[in-house]
Amino acid sequence: MGILSRAGGGSDRRAALAGPAWRLAEVTFATAVLTRRHAARLRRLTEERDRLAAEAHEASTSAEILESITDAFIAVDRAWRFTYVNRVAERLVRRSRESLLGREVWEEFPDATMGFMPEYQRAMKDRTTVHFEGYYPPLETWFEVQASPAANGLSIYFRDISPRKHAEEQLRESEARYRQLLEDEREAHAEAERRRRQLERVTESRAVLMRGFGHDVKNSLGTALIAVKMLERRRSDGDPSAKARGDIDRIHRSIRGAVKLIDDLLDIARAEAGQLEFECIETDVCALSREVVDDFRLLASAADQALTIRAPEPQHAMVDPARLRQILANLLLNAVKHATPGPVEVCTDLRSSGGPGDGEWVTVSVSDSGPGIPMEKRELIFEEYVRLDPAASQGSGIGLAISRRIARLMGGDLTVESALGRGTTFTIWLPAHCTRGAP
Repeated sequence: MGILSRAGGGSDRRAALAGPAWRLAEVTFATAVLTRRHAARLRRLTEERDRLAAEAHEASTSAEILESITDAFIAVDRAWRFTYVNRVAERLVRRSRESLLGREVWEEFPDATMGFMPEYQRAMKDRTTVHFEGYYPPLETWFEVQASPAANGLSIYFRDISPRKHAEEQLRESEARYRQLLEDEREAHAEAERRRRQLERVTESRAVLMRGFGHDVKNSLGTALIAVKMLERRRSDGDPSAKARGDIDRIHRSIRGAVKLIDDLLDIARAEAGQLEFECIETDVCALSREVVDDFRLLASAADQALTIRAPEPQHAMVDPARLRQILANLLLNAVKHATPGPVEVCTDLRSSGGPGDGEWVTVSVSDSGPGIPMEKRELIFEEYVRLDPAASQGSGIGLAISRRIARLMGGDLTVESALGRGTTFTIWLPAHCTRGAP
């Protein structure tokens, strides 16, 4: 009994002892679990601390790097707000970083929306690096820009390239001036060559002119001399008849022809010296034209030319009447002498268009039915000592030249229109002098 009692009592003691041991095991297990969790959390906190410290160090290092570079640098987020501005950027954009951070780019720099915004948007949208040059007017500065996508927006590097752009512009201007100098030199050489050829042509033409002039004057004076000898013979025979009067007329015509040649040469010389004299008065151009036409009717009839005039009403101009007669006589002489037999018409008119300038113009046109003048010679004929046919024995080559000079010196012009095989029209343009409404 005692043994059993002792044995039974031992089981109870073990049971009594088992409860606290189990609770201790549970506490120990729980403590171990909590310790492991705390250790894991501590490890995570330590790692986070180390990461933040590394990032802070990296950020500090990046900031130091960005502050030390010579390029300007700004960073913007996806909403186009400034997140970083280095010192060089502050200096170039002339704004402090404090006034920019957190502000939107386009609000602070609205003029950048034209040249800069499209490139920045392309870099942001396509996640690609863009490189370009742009001018920002408010700062009067050229920038070279590189924008690259970043995790939260864009990283933008830029520098002032205005000195380079100014140098390039100066280089372009220098090249343009150099090209202009070369062009001017080529034009000068071409002009010198043109003048040389013109001088050669004028020299040759003057030589031909002098031979023709000598021939014409010699013929005129020779004809006058023959007529004088015939007069002397008839006088000795006592024959003051109509034949004698005809000889006298031939003498007058020959001498007038020689004098006209000399007068034309003198007018050319006076015009070149700026000494050609004018006495411009209000002149009825129609009446004067009819008088000149009447003077040429016999000559035109002898050349089988039908000379007519259309001058229906008075047309007034401020001109030198003697000089206008000279021009019209030159034109009629050319038409009668050099045109083929046929009609020659003189026409006066009042025109308000087509003249050498604005305003109204009194015109006198002389038209013939001759062979016409080639296009390439229509201006050439107004130069001195030039004849359409250099081999021709008649004509001095100065009548048209002096006629145009006189017309222009009176404020007008002398022009020509011609069609090969259909004739030529010379037109004298004179500034109109309106007297309508005068008492």
